[in-house]
Amino acid sequence: MRSIFAEAHAIVTAFWGEPFPEQVNITLAPDRANFDAGFPPDWGFKSECWMVGAGVADFLLYLSPAAWAQEACEHDPEDAQHVFDIAVHELTHVYHGQINPTRDFTGSEEIGWFVEGLAVVVSGQLNRDRYSDPVAVIHEGAVPDRLQNVWSGQHRYAVAGSITDYIDQIYGRKVLYDLMSVTTESVFLDKLRVSEQELLEAWRAWVLKN
Repeated sequence: MRSIFAEAHAIVTAFWGEPFPEQVNITLAPDRANFDAGFPPDWGFKSECWMVGAGVADFLLYLSPAAWAQEACEHDPEDAQHVFDIAVHELTHVYHGQINPTRDFTGSEEIGWFVEGLAVVVSGQLNRDRYSDPVAVIHEGAVPDRLQNVWSGQHRYAVAGSITDYIDQIYGRKVLYDLMSVTTESVFLDKLRVSEQELLEAWRAWVLKN
């Protein structure tokens, strides 16, 4: 896992072209009980079986793949790419948290889709078979008509990741970086100089064209 996280760390810093602003603190939990104990006590947090990683500015928790067979669901410990992708995904949350003023995204639920979408893009998960094709999602009419509804339903990773990828490709990496400091939807849209509907319509057209 040390080598996995070292490589994942390199992927995240290469994506931004900048080092992590602060030290990265990683805890590899041997079981679910230790995983849950790694969260701040005042969170009163108890994880679901599908959750095997969590990252914010101050810490990254990762449930050891050795425990997945007995204590996790929807995850294959024998899938080396999947194990690696989750490491990159959670490290992206850490990097994002170190830029974002909330540090743990509390109070920024309006753009929770972007928090997850960014991690999907940086980790390369958008291109894995695990996530749905955004084109198919659009053809199925399953795309939410509001940004606040993007992070919901079975297609949430595909849609959130694809919208984030659109912003990266059209607006550029610097704009994407600047968006990490945003905590509200209104400021997010102001930085892009578009309305909510304009963003969603432009994204749909881009997906179908590409």
